[in-house]
Amino acid sequence: MSKISIENNVLFEIYCNKLFGQDIESASKIIAEDLGISTKRVESVIFDLKKKNAVLIKDGLLTESYKKTHELEKRNLLPKQQEEKPQKLGDDYTNYKSKEINVGDVVLCTILKDKKGLLYAKPHRNEFDECVVLKSPLAEQAIGKTCLLKLTDVRHGFTGVVEQVFGAVDDPIEENIAIATKYGFTNKFPESALNEARQIPQEVTLEQKKGRSDLRHLDFVTIDPEGCKDKDDAIYDEQLPDGSFRTYIAIADVTSAIKVGSALDKEAFKRGNSAYLGGGVYPMFPPELSNGIFSLDEDKERLAFVVSAVIKDKKKIIDPKLELAVIKVKKGYSYPEAEKTHDGKDGFETINASTKEQLDLLYKNTPMIEKRFSTMLKPDSHEPEYRFSDDKKSVEDVKLSNSEYSHIVVEARMLLANEIVAQYFMRQNELGLFRTHEKSMDSKIAELQLKLAKYGVQHKLENTTQSYFKLLEEVRNNPARDYLMFEIIRSMSKAKYKATVDETEHFGLGIAGDRGYMHFTSPIRRYSDLETHRLLKQIMLMGKTNIDEDTLSEIAEHLNVQEKKADDAEKESDAYLACLWAEKHAKDLQEGVIVKLTPLTAEILHKNGTTRITIPLYELKDGKEDSYKVTEDGMKAYNKSNEYQLGDNIKFKFDKINLASRMIFGTTDLEKKREDLEENINTL
Repeated sequence: MSKISIENNVLFEIYCNKLFGQDIESASKIIAEDLGISTKRVESVIFDLKKKNAVLIKDGLLTESYKKTHELEKRNLLPKQQEEKPQKLGDDYTNYKSKEINVGDVVLCTILKDKKGLLYAKPHRNEFDECVVLKSPLAEQAIGKTCLLKLTDVRHGFTGVVEQVFGAVDDPIEENIAIATKYGFTNKFPESALNEARQIPQEVTLEQKKGRSDLRHLDFVTIDPEGCKDKDDAIYDEQLPDGSFRTYIAIADVTSAIKVGSALDKEAFKRGNSAYLGGGVYPMFPPELSNGIFSLDEDKERLAFVVSAVIKDKKKIIDPKLELAVIKVKKGYSYPEAEKTHDGKDGFETINASTKEQLDLLYKNTPMIEKRFSTMLKPDSHEPEYRFSDDKKSVEDVKLSNSEYSHIVVEARMLLANEIVAQYFMRQNELGLFRTHEKSMDSKIAELQLKLAKYGVQHKLENTTQSYFKLLEEVRNNPARDYLMFEIIRSMSKAKYKATVDETEHFGLGIAGDRGYMHFTSPIRRYSDLETHRLLKQIMLMGKTNIDEDTLSEIAEHLNVQEKKADDAEKESDAYLACLWAEKHAKDLQEGVIVKLTPLTAEILHKNGTTRITIPLYELKDGKEDSYKVTEDGMKAYNKSNEYQLGDNIKFKFDKINLASRMIFGTTDLEKKREDLEENINTL
C-alpha cells in the first residue's frame, strides 16, 4: 500500500468513525484495528496529515479541518451520514443511540463574535471545531455566555441556532444548570405535578398506619452524605443470644402517595432518576416531597417497606421478612459523623451517646454481611466529593467520595435488601424489574488479555467474577494500575434493567442466577425502585402482579437510557468542578502520579485521588530543551538526560485550565506564568 493510499484510508477512517475530539492514541487504535496496520504507523500518518492541514491537532485532540472537509465534500468522497433514528421514549436533548453528529442535536457552546461581526460557537466538549450561529435576538444576548445550540446543518460545515442562554462559563450555578439542561434534567416541575404535591399530607395519618407493623420502638439510624435531604433508607441491628443478629433495612414507602398515572408519576417516569450535579440535586420528585414526607428524617413518623433477615454466616439468609411498617428514626448521621462517633473522636461519642451502642453494633456486624458479597468487583473509584463556599460560587476542596467505612455499613445492607427482594419475586415466580449484569463478551476478554500482557500482567483471564476479582487484585500493584483498571471496566458489559421472571445473574456482584438482584432501596431517586415497590406491594396484598412483560420491558428500556444520561451529566459536572477547584489553587505546587503516557501527553492523577491533569510532553521541563519520547509499550517517557515511568510521583503546577472543555493542563516548569483565565476559556 503506497503512502498516499494509506493517508487516504486513514483520513477516510477518521471521518467514517467520527474520531474528531478523540486523543491521538485512542483514534489510532480504532483505525489500526480497521486497517490491519500498527497503531504506531497510524499515529505517524496522522502527523503527516497534520502537516498537510488535512486534520488539526489541538491540545492533543484530533480536530476537523473544515477546508479539507469542504474539499472532500465537493469531490463526493465523504462517508455517507446515517439518518437520525428517533428515540422510542422521551424528548431529550441528546442522541444516545449513536455518536454521529446530526441535525437536531443540541450541544453546549460559548458564543463569540469575530472581527466582521459574525457570530460563531465553540463547543465545550470538542464535538466539532466551531459552528456558524444563525443571527437572532437570543444569539446576540448569548455573546460570551454558555448557550444550548441546536444544529441546523452538519453537511456544509456546522450551523446552529441558539435555543437557550445561560450565564458565563465561570459561574458554577449557571454552568451546572446548563449541563443538566443539556441532558434533559431540570429542577422545575409542571404545575399539575406541583398541585398534586401540595395535596399530599406532610405528616403520617392514622388511616395510613392501619394494617402496618409498628416498628417505632426500634432505634433506626440513617447514615448519608453530608447535606443529604432525601433520605431513602434507615438501618437497625438486633443482636440475638446465639451470636447471630437480625438486620432491619427500612426503605421509604413512596408508593403510599404516588399513584400510577398521576402527574407526579408521569414526571418521575420521564426523569427516570434524580441527577446530582454541582453540589445540588435535580430531583425525581418535587423537593417538598423528596425532602419532606418521603425522607426518613430524625424523630419523624414515616411509612416504610422494611426488609429484615437473620444473619449467621455468609452462606444463608435465615427467616427473611418483608413488611409494610411505620418507623421513627432515632438519629440521622452523616458519613463523617458516624465515623467519628464510632471511633470516639472530637467528643461525638458523648454527643451521640443515645445511639452509639446501636451504631457500634452496626459496625461490628457489617463484615459478616460483606462476606456474602466477598467476590464483588471493586475497581478503584475516583468519584469526587466537593466542598463549596457558602454562596456556591467556588469550590473550596475536593476529596474521594464515600471514603469512610460508614459508607460500607450502609452499602452492605442495601445489597442484602436488594437480593432478598429479588429472591422473593423468584419464589413467587412473578415478573419483576431485575438488575442484570451479563458476562463479558469473549472478544472483549481477548482484547483485554493483549493489553494486560503489554504491561506485564500474565493473569489468564476467565469469564468468571472470581477470575476478574483476582485480576483486579493483581493489577493494584502494577505501575499502570489506573489505565488497566479503566480497560478492565471497558471489557465488561454494562449493568441494566430487565423485565423477566427467569433467573438472572449480576456478574459484577458475583450473584448467580439462582440468587437474583433488584433495585429496591432508593425509591425517592430511582423510578426502578418505585416500580419494584409497586409490584412487591401487589404480590404481598393480591398474590400477583398486574403488569405485562411488554409494558415492563418498555419501562426498563427507558430507565436504562435515563440512567446513562444522569451518569454522563454527573461526570461532566465533576470535570467542570475539578477545573474550578484547580483555578482556586493555580499558584500552589501540586503532586500526583503518572497514570498514562501517550506520544503527546502524560496523564496525571492528583494526590487527592480524583482530579486528572494532562501534561503535554513539551511541558515536561528538566532544565534541558531535549524533547521527550514515549516507548512503544507506553511505560516510559525519556530524553537524553531524564526519564519518567508509569507510577512515578511528579510535582507540577497548573497551566491552562479550560472551564469550557472541562480540561486541566499542567507543567513541570514551576516558574512559568499561567495564561489569563479569559484566554483559557476561549482556547478549546
